[in-house]
Formats: sequence, C-alpha cells, structure tokens
Amino acid sequence: METKSVEPNSSFGKAIAYLNNHWEAFTLFLRVPGVVLTNNDDEQLIKRSVLNRKNAYFFRTETGAKIADILMSIIETCVYNNVNPWKYLISIQEYSQEIRRDPYLWAPWHYYDRLKELAVSEEASL
Repeated sequence: METKSVEPNSSFGKAIAYLNNHWEAFTLFLRVPGVVLTNNDDEQLIKRSVLNRKNAYFFRTETGAKIADILMSIIETCVYNNVNPWKYLISIQEYSQEIRRDPYLWAPWHYYDRLKELAVSEEASL
C-alpha cells in the first residue's frame, strides 16, 4: 500500500491494512520456539459443543436445552480428564449424599482419587 498501487478503501486495500496493523501478532509463531502451528486440538475440543448447539434448535423447552448443556459440559469435562462419562454419571448418583458435603472432591479431575480413597476407607473398616 505504500506504493499506492492498491485503493485503500477497496476490500483488498482494507485486507492489506488489517494485515499491516496486526503483523506482529500474525508473525508471532515465527519468533516463539516450539509454538504449535495449528489449532486442531482446540477445534476437536469444541466440536461436540458445536454439534450440540446445532441440535439445540430441536429442544422442546429452554429447560431441556439447559439440561442438555449441563450434561454435555460434564461429559466433555470427563472426556478431557480421561474419566468414563457413563461411570462418572452413575457414581455421582450413587454418592449423591457425599457429594453434597464436598462437591469439589467429586469433580472429574478428582474422581479416580476419590474412588481410591473410598476403597481404602472401606477396606480399613472391614
């Protein structure tokens, strides 16, 4: 654009101006060693939530959509933490009284540790 060979108000001129204004951010990957060159992992993480958003058009009520969102969030958190979502959902129903006392101990990232603690305490009481 410095040579004035592109009309600044054209779509192409605006694109070049945008590129010039954000050049540092666009080229950051060239200056940071070990930076990941794709966002494929992030895209995969949100894929199911995007599908759920598309399916949300077909929920009969807003309450049903909210429940589906909560379940999807729990399931995705389990998957991210290498926890079997089905077993986790069953466990949180089985241990609902204990979960009410200290829900943080039953978060998916603490789930297996909590089950081990319960197994040890049950063995000790025998």
